[in-house]
This record gives sequence, structure tokens and C-alpha cells, in this order.
Amino acid sequence: MLTPDIRLSVYLQTLHMLSSKQGLPYRMAECNSVSRGGKTGVSNVFASALWGLDYMWMVAQYHGQGVNFHGGSVSKYAPIATDENGAPEGRPLYYAMLAFRYASEGGTMVPAVISPSVPNSSAYACVKDKTLKVTLLNKSEEDIAFTVRLNSAPASVQVVRLTAPSPEALAPEVCFGGSRVKPDGSFQVETKEKLRPAGNQFNVTVPTMSAAVVEIR
Repeated sequence: MLTPDIRLSVYLQTLHMLSSKQGLPYRMAECNSVSRGGKTGVSNVFASALWGLDYMWMVAQYHGQGVNFHGGSVSKYAPIATDENGAPEGRPLYYAMLAFRYASEGGTMVPAVISPSVPNSSAYACVKDKTLKVTLLNKSEEDIAFTVRLNSAPASVQVVRLTAPSPEALAPEVCFGGSRVKPDGSFQVETKEKLRPAGNQFNVTVPTMSAAVVEIR
């Protein structure tokens, strides 16, 4: 689940080509990590958040209009379920949805290229008004030090991270921006790291099995 699947990009390209010919948008419906309700230790752990975030960005990159993750409170892959006390709980996949919304809402995708390529890593960028947000995913077994190069020097750079102690971590250990979603569904990013750019570039380290949204103004 954490390694690239080249078949997916071909599949999405084909969907975009066919839908464009008909003048209709396409949307990914009733999808998730593992069929038949998911798999314990895969669909309900932090690895599913890294998979889900990368998957949503890939669908957006190939002009998909959205993703419907299949749910149901008794399924292992449900983004929202109940904890052992019966209270609503955002599962790891829900945090991927929070990170995607934070990085993309109201924006337009722009090219982002990792060069030279790094195995099991991804980069996506989205711009709105004068703010560029870059999502960096590290699904490898080592930390990755990225150097982000821009066309001009930014005024400010902040980083919001999607983290957990391990890819096997469960919902209570998952955070986005140092915060967890409350049972009533409310959520607010609490932690933003400030980076100091050097001219038109800056460095950001993304630890193993984590993701970061870099907010550039």
C-alpha cells in the first residue's frame, strides 16, 4: 500500500481521456484501501492516511472531481467510526482528508517535480491567490531532506505536519498540525513550524512515514 502502483496513473489517464471525450467529469466512487470492508492492521492504521493522501492528490492530478471513500461504522476502513466508548472518532484516513482539504481547498494545482526522484516519495502543489501550498509525502523507511526551489523569494514559509509514531499507529496517536479532531467534528491546526528561506529556496525534512504541507506566501 505504501509503494507506487504505476497501473493507477494509467487507469486515471484513461478515465480522464474517456470522460473528456464525452464532455463529462469523472469521480472515484466507493473506493478504499482493501476490499470487503478493509483489513485490520492495514486499513485502520496510519499507513492508510499516507496512502489516502497520496491517492487523493493523484486523482486530482489527473483531473478527477473527487473521491468517495466507502465507510460504514463496522468496517475497518471507515474514515469515521466510534471508539471503545461509543464516541465518534476520526480514523487515520480522516486525517488524510483533513490534510488534503487544508492543502487544496479553493486552489489550482500547479506542477511539482522531485528531482532527482526519490523512491516512495511524492510532491504536489496548489496555489490560491498569493499562497502556494506544497504537499510532501515520505513513504520510505528513511527521513528525506527536500530542497524546495521557487521562481522567486517567498515572504514566509510554514509547515504543517501529518504524523504518527509509526505506520501501524491507531487513530488516538495520529495528528495533523499537532491537533486531533474532536468528537463533535471540530478541528483546528495548532502547530505550524516556521522556516527561513535562503533566497528563492529552503530546506524541509520530512521524517520517515509522514507527510507535510508547506505553506508559502
